[in-house]
Amino acid sequence: MRHGASDATPGPEYSAACRSTEPELTPDVPMGMELGLNPALERLRSCRSVLLAGAGGGYDVFSGLPMLFWLEKHGVDVSLANLTFTDLGDVDEPWLLPGLKRVDKDSSFGGGYFPEKYLSQWFADRSPDEGKVRSIYCFAKTGVVPLRAAYREVMRLHDIDAVVLVDGGTDSLLRGDEDRLGTPHEDLLSIAAARGLEVDHKMLVSLGFGIDAYHGVCQPQRPEVAAVGGYGGDRLEHVGVAHPV
Repeated sequence: MRHGASDATPGPEYSAACRSTEPELTPDVPMGMELGLNPALERLRSCRSVLLAGAGGGYDVFSGLPMLFWLEKHGVDVSLANLTFTDLGDVDEPWLLPGLKRVDKDSSFGGGYFPEKYLSQWFADRSPDEGKVRSIYCFAKTGVVPLRAAYREVMRLHDIDAVVLVDGGTDSLLRGDEDRLGTPHEDLLSIAAARGLEVDHKMLVSLGFGIDAYHGVCQPQRPEVAAVGGYGGDRLEHVGVAHPV
């Protein structure tokens, strides 16, 4: 899920082509699923500490909140991170590593766009009596090697045994031959960085099917992705339709 990009709005020719490939919905097509029935979540249920990280930046990490609530309900410790679009140099928090800062509701920032701070503030407003500050790790948009180092530092701090990349959309699963690709470069940066992590479980989860239409992604052009439905996930080693990363 990204912030802005009005020039990516689908045109009439594209929209017509997309509509022509839309599958018909029948009464026996399931429109949702119980989270606990998802095999991906069942694998994570046995973990000690899970890192949910927004793969494509912006508000991607928000898409993983239903997973966070489910996992914490079942006794799993969950940490949050996000590939940030905010200039971390303007955030009044110490660098944990080059390209890595931990922020919360009290973090000061000179600008207005700061989804990670908004999320921490939302947690504080939601449970004001718990006295617990929910921090979010912010990864700067650097490169594969420094981003992987930042992931490893968060894993070390929280003894992480599972890393889940969250894509608020499905452009991370596209092959490259679609009419439009959305904004996959940030997702691919995160995937490449996570690919080299030494951790028991690595997973990419694509949520919010159809959101990418804002950036011109035609979901029905990838029917095998749409068939996953609701909450879908696959091992990071074979993202989407058996694509090595």
